[in-house]
Amino acid sequence: MNIHFVCTGNTFRSRMAEAYLNSKNIPNIKASSSGIRAINNLDGDITSYTKKLLSDLGILKYTNKKWTQTTKEKLLNADLVVLMKEEHLSWVKDHLDFTPKNYLVFNVDDITDSIKGDKFKRNEFIKLTFQTISSKIDNLTSIAGSDPAR
Repeated sequence: MNIHFVCTGNTFRSRMAEAYLNSKNIPNIKASSSGIRAINNLDGDITSYTKKLLSDLGILKYTNKKWTQTTKEKLLNADLVVLMKEEHLSWVKDHLDFTPKNYLVFNVDDITDSIKGDKFKRNEFIKLTFQTISSKIDNLTSIAGSDPAR
């Protein structure tokens, strides 16, 4: 089963989700990720703070090495699409003329410029974001008995 995570730039939230789920090594489940505006990415392949967090947790190796643009093909190959916000679902519907058959919206906010500029706030926000994403993934996989499509 392929679970595909979608956010905006594919440098923060969806990459955390991809790395965390893949690090759980659940048989027959593979995570991938993309961003609806990744092609316009100014943050590089992954933000430095995402890279540091995933590295500190020992799970950086479980995410793709480069950002990926969201495409209809990527979504068609997914058994479950997890979008970080409703705006990502709207974008998929409006720009790709596609509604995933099986999808969830996690409702996880992106980091803002005002938070990025304050190191303490940024670090707290990043930790909280990871906790939220990992908790939602744990809940998803436990409710479904490690089969999120059920």
